[in-house]
Amino acid sequence: MSYVNPRYHGRLVLVPRVRNAFAELYVSQKPRGAIENLLAASEPSRTLYQLNEFGAQEGEGDLFNFPFLFHGDGRPWFEANSYLLNHVRHKPLVGRPIDDVRRRASKLLDYLTFCEDEALDWLDFSGRRPALRPTYKYFAHLVNEGKRSAAVINQFTGVVFDFYKYVAANWHGIDIERVDSVKKVQFLFKGSFGSKLITAEKRSQTKSTPASSSVPIGFVREDGEDLAAIGQW
Repeated sequence: MSYVNPRYHGRLVLVPRVRNAFAELYVSQKPRGAIENLLAASEPSRTLYQLNEFGAQEGEGDLFNFPFLFHGDGRPWFEANSYLLNHVRHKPLVGRPIDDVRRRASKLLDYLTFCEDEALDWLDFSGRRPALRPTYKYFAHLVNEGKRSAAVINQFTGVVFDFYKYVAANWHGIDIERVDSVKKVQFLFKGSFGSKLITAEKRSQTKSTPASSSVPIGFVREDGEDLAAIGQW
């Protein structure tokens, strides 16, 4: 029997099936290949034209057991749900990372419940000192709590930072530099075909981890942290 966090009851809901998640709907025109549908519960009835995702045949555009997040007062967390959908939007139809999306949803909800418990507005980065801003407080909480390894803490803060980058680009005018302090680090790699200068971003809200495993493709390692490479071979 899988573990269920009681704090997430009613806050993280898995939608059994999201049909044609990325289909487009049209009202005044019928694009080539579109399917006619009636708008539910409309009076008088209204015809819509549904253009399914390119290449999606016989339910291939459906998402299964997809996470949907709610605020403590029952409102959908629109920004987070939009982020989770966007995370799989441009992935191949076969093998979309639904398991990864559920893990991301769990981490985001952990961050939101922390903000609620501490009476913090997750959108308020007006604090003059970093220690007064919600993401920095969350990082300190994860470290002081002592329940998670450094690598896991980095995963949690990494998801939160990635989420804020999406929010800043698509939802709210957040200064991403106030969410976390990020510096660019460069590495010079030498190989049989010459040298390559790799640039990566290093966040302040991370803890060093021991280099006990191989570095994933597309990453570089500094002080035990795997950094996503901006420039690659």
